[in-house]
Amino acid sequence: MSMPSDPETDLAEEDIRKILHEVPIFASLDGPALARLQGGVRRRGLSAGQTLFEKGDAGDRVFVLLSGCLVGRDSSPGGRDLVLSRIHPGTLFGEMAVLDAEPRSLTVHAETDSQLLHMPTRSFRELLLSEPAIALNLATELARRTRLLNDQVFGLVMHDVETRLCQLLLRMARDAGECRPGGVLQPAPTHESMAAQVGANREAVSRAISRLNRLGLIETGRKRIVFRDTEAMAERGAG
Repeated sequence: MSMPSDPETDLAEEDIRKILHEVPIFASLDGPALARLQGGVRRRGLSAGQTLFEKGDAGDRVFVLLSGCLVGRDSSPGGRDLVLSRIHPGTLFGEMAVLDAEPRSLTVHAETDSQLLHMPTRSFRELLLSEPAIALNLATELARRTRLLNDQVFGLVMHDVETRLCQLLLRMARDAGECRPGGVLQPAPTHESMAAQVGANREAVSRAISRLNRLGLIETGRKRIVFRDTEAMAERGAG
């Protein structure tokens, strides 16, 4: 199991309240519930590139990302990576292995320097049993993720690499607040990283990037992508 070496820190109840109220699934927590969590919730950091946990590890805690970006990926027997999730601030993750007592299904690492909270399995299970609203929020969130995964599987089967790449770049632009003509992704993801996220190889992504450049939809430079025609990219991304 690969956990960060950064020291963990305990949090006061007021800090827990402030942080968790920003996380949709925990927004309805009241004082007594927060007090029960105080002893179990801890904070720690990850450096860019650091692995939080690996596929097959025991699921002994759940996490909430506070800042930065994490990536969940799996690998084929031949060593080809596929990114299955990108985790953004405010997201609860790691709950599957806690709920079904099975090993971790993905390897998660930090794409950027990140801060997160974690709580042990026992605290999380007790919270779900004592706070029905939290359990319902979690069920709703899991349904949302299932829909997103269905869309992702459909895209991998039905869309070509260029279409999937347009979808990825527009999604990253929206997340960064740069989805407009003249918007910039910087630092831009590597071709290898994009390939892992769209289920293709690096060469196919490089060809698609070159074509989007030639068409004037984007302009690429050193570690940056400038969006020139987001409307045309959206049309191509629609398949």
